[in-house]
Parts: sequence; structure tokens; C-alpha cells
Amino acid sequence: MGVGRALVEPAAVAAYGVDRTGFTSGDSVLITGAGPIGALAALYAHASGAAQIFVSEPNARRRALLDALGVATVLDPMAEDVPEVVRGLTGGIGADVAAECSGSEAGLATALGSLRSHGTATQVGLHVRPATIDPMALSQRDLSLVGTWCYPVFDFPRIISLVATGRFPVERVLTEVIAVDDVVTGGFDRLLDPEGDAQKLLVKVG
Repeated sequence: MGVGRALVEPAAVAAYGVDRTGFTSGDSVLITGAGPIGALAALYAHASGAAQIFVSEPNARRRALLDALGVATVLDPMAEDVPEVVRGLTGGIGADVAAECSGSEAGLATALGSLRSHGTATQVGLHVRPATIDPMALSQRDLSLVGTWCYPVFDFPRIISLVATGRFPVERVLTEVIAVDDVVTGGFDRLLDPEGDAQKLLVKVG
């Protein structure tokens, strides 16, 4: 499995976020945010038989990294009306499910706005401040918003199996391995930069 071993934990977070939507093979999936969890969610949805995968991400470099995976239609929410585009690509219906992986109010609004009637969105990305939503929109379109927290630990064997067989190629989200001495400027600073070029970094100790 190589570096895949180090990515099982975030892969389990992403998988749980998709699974909690009630996703089934053949569904269309929207993922908001193309950080490591969003990218892993896209790979997991693809491995699980999604008919269509859409990913919304404002960072051009992360869009390019996600696009290179070849599993999703990648959208720029700063230049496109994502809910309108998603409806257009799903015959006017909207996505069956959505996984909100950005932890932003804008991402949550996009996820809910892109769902079909009776669709479900999961909140996977953690918010550091309260976010405002329109409860009437939930009622009018019979939507469900589900919170997620980490993953069920008993799911690790299944995730490990998916990674080991190659169906869930988690190593593809890895930007690079950095030295522990470079963890601040080469790690945290890059990850905190809204225009940064990193998706997932691993730190090599020793």
C-alpha cells in the first residue's frame, strides 16, 4: 500500500461523508471543496459507482489537481453558477447527494442549492464559525442536511481493502512528502494559503 497506509484515516473521513448521504451506485454527487477530503471523496464516489461527480472549488491550483484525477466535472464557483450548471448537467433535476467538504458558508449554500428535491447533503468540512442557511429552502424542496463526525472505526478494514485493491487510489491526492524541519513554511503556510498549491502533504520524520 505504500503511502496509502498514511492516508487511510482521511480516506475514511471522506468515505463516511459520502456514505452518510445515503449514496448508492448510479447517483450523481456534488462535492464542495477540493482539499484532501474533497479529493478523496471524489475518488471514493468514483470507486463506489457514481454516475456523475461534480466538484466545486475556488482555488485554481486545487481545481487543476482535482481535474487531473479524471473522475469529476470540476467547477469554479467564482465564475460559474454551480447549482445552475449541475442542474443543466443532470437534466434539470440537480445532484442526488452532496458532500460539503470546504467548511465554508458558501460551500454549504452551493451544496444545498445544487440538490434535487428530496436530496441529502452531509456537512463533512468543519466550520470554525456559525453558518447561515435558509430553513425554508430545506422545507420547500424536502432536503436533508446531515452532520458527520470523523468515521466509524470499524470501517477501517473496508477502506484498507479498497485501497489495497487499487479501487480507491488514495495516493493520487498526495502533493508531496516534506521533511519535518520544513513543516511550517513548506507545510502549514502552503495549506493555509487560499491560493496555495498543496492538496495533501505528508511529513517524513527522521
